[in-house]
Amino acid sequence: MRHFKFYRLFLAAFITCCFINVHAEKKVALVWGNSQYVAGWSSLPVCSEDATAINQKLKSLGFTTLLVTNCNQEEMRRSLKEFASI
Repeated sequence: MRHFKFYRLFLAAFITCCFINVHAEKKVALVWGNSQYVAGWSSLPVCSEDATAINQKLKSLGFTTLLVTNCNQEEMRRSLKEFASI
């Protein structure tokens, strides 16, 4: 349960960082939600669900979004590069 709270806090902090410059001409957001982990970590299905819900809300507010769920480190790097080109 402690891990669950940490990852929800991390997700909330990350999303907050995306909102820092909401007055910019172009509103973009990168939303990550990892529910599946390796090396003995238990899955957290709500993280992907939360990320999907946040992504939908951001789109409804006019954001261009990139949603990435259950990704590994290489996929995170690729999504950052893709996000930088939006």
